[in-house]
Amino acid sequence: RDLHSFPTRRSSDLSETVTVLATPPSATVTTQSHDAAGHSASRCHTSELHGSVHDDGTGLGHSLVAVVITNVASSDCTVYGYPGIGALTRRRETIHLQIQRGPTFGQRDPGPTLIRLSPGQSASASLGTSDTSIGHEHCPPAGYVEITPPDETDFLLVKTGIGTCGHGRGDVTALVPGRQGAP
Repeated sequence: RDLHSFPTRRSSDLSETVTVLATPPSATVTTQSHDAAGHSASRCHTSELHGSVHDDGTGLGHSLVAVVITNVASSDCTVYGYPGIGALTRRRETIHLQIQRGPTFGQRDPGPTLIRLSPGQSASASLGTSDTSIGHEHCPPAGYVEITPPDETDFLLVKTGIGTCGHGRGDVTALVPGRQGAP
């Protein structure tokens, strides 16, 4: 499936309220990672990343995707933890999601680990949602996914669909190196 991504947008640029899991704006988080040669890398900022979503399959009413962030900066940076996830309709109206951190549909949660991304390298998480309605539930189709990198408040907007049934419940694993999501 061909998926498209859009440039970074601030949550405040939208007319709707967006619920994301992120560090509050008042908090300051600074991390540094050193490689064997002693070179340091600061944490990745949203403006240094590109977001994408890759379909990992569906089955038995569930949708599983890999949520990917790629370093597009000219220097190394680090990520640690879980991405924040939001969803919008094709008209960019907010879809209420209840995303929990942990294992999802057979994908174990590896837990947070510091990942150093050189330019062009990616980290990813597995996101599991439901695409089967419960009772008379209305499941608005998602046209976009918002990916908020750990410790950031800005998100990456990716044009793609995910399941929004099950009253918006879903699970996301911690980020792991690569583009395949959690093992």
